[in-house]
Amino acid sequence: RLDRTNRKLGDLAFVDVTGRVAHAIMDLCGEPDAFPTADAGLARALAHLEGRRRSSRELVARAERWRPWRAYAAQHLWASLRRGE
Repeated sequence: RLDRTNRKLGDLAFVDVTGRVAHAIMDLCGEPDAFPTADAGLARALAHLEGRRRSSRELVARAERWRPWRAYAAQHLWASLRRGE
């Protein structure tokens, strides 16, 4: 179920630049570990916070440390974009 949720979130990431739809889906699914690895906003937020861009593979590896709460990490990253951090 988690893999299916992550795939759907990844699909949404291409049309939902701000992450709001993906955020709502994570809340509705009740999957605290869902993480849309293809989301450009997450990659941009992490690059801004850490000072360098990461590949998709590196983003996935970085997110492993946030298990089983990756959905919440994604929400914090999206929020940092909205706040301009």
